[in-house]
Amino acid sequence: MKDIYDQLEDYLHALSSFELPSYKELPSVGLYMEQVLDYVNEVLSPFSKDGSEALTSFMVNNYVKANVIAEPERKRYKKDQIGYLIAISLLKKSLSMGEISLLIDMDAQVSEDKSILYGFFKTMSMDIFSDASHRLESQAGAFKKTYEKEREDNPEKARKDLRDRLALLALRASVQAVANRLLASTLLSLVKEDMEMEPPSPKIERKISKSEGKKEKSEAKKLTSEKKRKEKIAKKKEEGK
Repeated sequence: MKDIYDQLEDYLHALSSFELPSYKELPSVGLYMEQVLDYVNEVLSPFSKDGSEALTSFMVNNYVKANVIAEPERKRYKKDQIGYLIAISLLKKSLSMGEISLLIDMDAQVSEDKSILYGFFKTMSMDIFSDASHRLESQAGAFKKTYEKEREDNPEKARKDLRDRLALLALRASVQAVANRLLASTLLSLVKEDMEMEPPSPKIERKISKSEGKKEKSEAKKLTSEKKRKEKIAKKKEEGK
């Protein structure tokens, strides 16, 4: 049986090398609910040490009802929806549903191409997981050296001391997570407030839309009239032959 540090090393190695599937690797055909759950939970299985599911049907149904993701077509979820479900399943560990919804609503301001948005999230998450695991590995490395020295004289004491030091690291990481959570929440709150300060312009948009509609309608009539005129000329020429 591996000791506590060996188990930590295995997990850090898995985390540092973790990589979400590329956009091209996401299912190209629509998946039913159970298939979606199997796929997403398999992708995110490295994050579940206790075997708990990252995504459930109850969660998916709530995301659809809240308009966080689009409704399935004929009960099938497409590639873009699956990509969002993967991202949401990760983000929900630190953000509220309202905050996640705000980020998704802002996607259109970045790009309409979902492959670009997903690719950015994939690269960013990979870099962050790798950086976090390497930093923790560096901090725990000094503990390992001390542990190996102490183990020669008193294995039980060495094991207890290592456990205590790792618990201290866990406490530090927990406080850091709280700080990051507060920072993320504050940033999103400021973003939301700034967006709400923008003057509404629905009337202007409707006028522009109506004006453009009249123009398109007028141009369509001209094209239709011109087409009919040409058809009459061609018909007369044909009859005169």
